[in-house]
Amino acid sequence: MSIHMIGWLNKVPIRKFGTISGNYIILNNGFSPNSDGINDEFILYVNNADSWEFEAFDLEGRPVFQSAGTISGNSATLWDGTGKYYSGTYACIVRFKNSFGRFIDKAYMVGVIY
Repeated sequence: MSIHMIGWLNKVPIRKFGTISGNYIILNNGFSPNSDGINDEFILYVNNADSWEFEAFDLEGRPVFQSAGTISGNSATLWDGTGKYYSGTYACIVRFKNSFGRFIDKAYMVGVIY
């Protein structure tokens, strides 16, 4: 996944939370990776998908975290709190490949709170 610094945020519509499509949902628009067992991870729930890629950027467009993997069952932990960042708001892009081989890119604003 490639993001250009100038105008990168305008390439994909931003959604904050809730149902995004009939095939996938992100239930929260923030998480608190403080190991208290409550909302410690940013999770994607998806049907009919094989793999995913995730990137988080600070509001200046600098990458702070990247991850990728395959989907086990119907969910994937996109961000578990690792990486160089502070409490605040981050622009995130998720790309997943559905079971028909089509790539779907979506962008979100995510809050990280300790």
